[in-house]
Amino acid sequence: MGNIFAEKLKKKQFTKAQKKIAAYFLANQLLLSQKSLRQVADEIGVSDASVLRFVREIGYDGYNALKNDLHSIISEHVTAGMSWMSLSSRFDRRAVLPADRSLADAFLQMMHESIEKAFRQNNLAVFDRIVEQLSAADHKYIVGFRGCSGVAHFFARTLRYVINGVVEASSADVDTFGLLQGIGEKDVLVLLSFARYYKMDIEVCKMAQERNVKICLLTDDLVSPVASYADHTVVIDTDSMSFYNSVTALNFVCEYITTLLCRQKERELKDRLNFNDKFSEFMRT
Repeated sequence: MGNIFAEKLKKKQFTKAQKKIAAYFLANQLLLSQKSLRQVADEIGVSDASVLRFVREIGYDGYNALKNDLHSIISEHVTAGMSWMSLSSRFDRRAVLPADRSLADAFLQMMHESIEKAFRQNNLAVFDRIVEQLSAADHKYIVGFRGCSGVAHFFARTLRYVINGVVEASSADVDTFGLLQGIGEKDVLVLLSFARYYKMDIEVCKMAQERNVKICLLTDDLVSPVASYADHTVVIDTDSMSFYNSVTALNFVCEYITTLLCRQKERELKDRLNFNDKFSEFMRT
């Protein structure tokens, strides 16, 4: 998919401020459909009115019209090029290696690029906002099913060392709704959801949204079926050289969020860790 704004910006005469906005739009086209006008203006360092004038200058009636157009274009691209695949088709698509590369070299490069993308394609401020939500919430629900369940378990386990009120839901069955039945507007839901998407993810989001719960989403695409429910979204690459979605970058993101939280709560964390060491001593040999 080419850059959606490239053609619209050709041969346009912009002011200095508009050139700054244009550069931002070109660099962040995949994120704009998830951001408010105020967020975009703040990140560029201009007024809301300046962004709105720019949007109208390139042919849109308003900012919402631009967002709707972006979402439609990206959705069509995803539907055409990244539709549901059988596991064997996934393997066939990912199994091709360059003639001059060993499997080990190609594998290491792919994992490195996946981790790098986690920072490159997301605004770093989104990680801070997720940490703020985790810090402020009464209960923190960490939800991830099937291929995401292992990461959800580890993420929830490490978070419990840092903060209270962490609830893990990693079984895609009716027990999950039992765990979530007390969720409320003072809580936060962190959902891990990747293709192949499942109805359970959507039902959990619907429940959370109905109760005014903030939803932080870790997913592989801005137009995934659950993206429209999220307050904060982190896009993570899941390419692998086999039939499954790689969780390397997902683990990395979860560890980064935990690390940010540890730095924020350093003093309390030391007390919590000392307490844990004291009462787990009898278990060590």
